[in-house]
Amino acid sequence: MAESATTPASAAHPRTDTSVPHSARIGNHWLGGEDNHPVDARAGDAYAAVFPGIVTLARGSRALLRRTVTYLVREAGVRQFLDVGTGPTRR
Repeated sequence: MAESATTPASAAHPRTDTSVPHSARIGNHWLGGEDNHPVDARAGDAYAAVFPGIVTLARGSRALLRRTVTYLVREAGVRQFLDVGTGPTRR
């Protein structure tokens, strides 16, 4: 059985499976972003039904990150950051 060849471009940009929810896109939904799919919104809403504080927690976590980075840039003089992982980019 021959395996299909994978080009560097296709390996770098694998197809997104929008049939299953993804934690980063669920977080994006909780933050009011647009980079999620209906399946992510449904999963996020179902989670919030069990743990109603999750949306407040997600937004508070993002606010803390924003305040921390602002402090590091303005007060501590940090000029370079490495963002490892996935996460929503919209507020």
